[in-house]
Amino acid sequence: MVRRAERGDETALSALARLAEYVGAGRAGNAALFDPDVIVRGGCFTAVARWIMDPVRTALAAGLLASPSRERASRLSSTWDAPPRPGTAPRTSSTA
Repeated sequence: MVRRAERGDETALSALARLAEYVGAGRAGNAALFDPDVIVRGGCFTAVARWIMDPVRTALAAGLLASPSRERASRLSSTWDAPPRPGTAPRTSSTA
């Protein structure tokens, strides 16, 4: 997928755009439930981060209703190059 996207393959780029929409929408649901300060994605998303990071942010912000969460959506972690750490979980905020 990465090689094809690097070559500008329209099918690969379209699939990545669709992936970004799904990831952003899913993260919006998680954010609505847990109200995290930061959302970190890693692992398999690392290789395609350069194509999906901005669209994920856009889809995440579009899927949020509360303005404090919308503001935090713009702080979606850019550390997609780091693999996930075993035993880690999203940090949630106890304040709005």
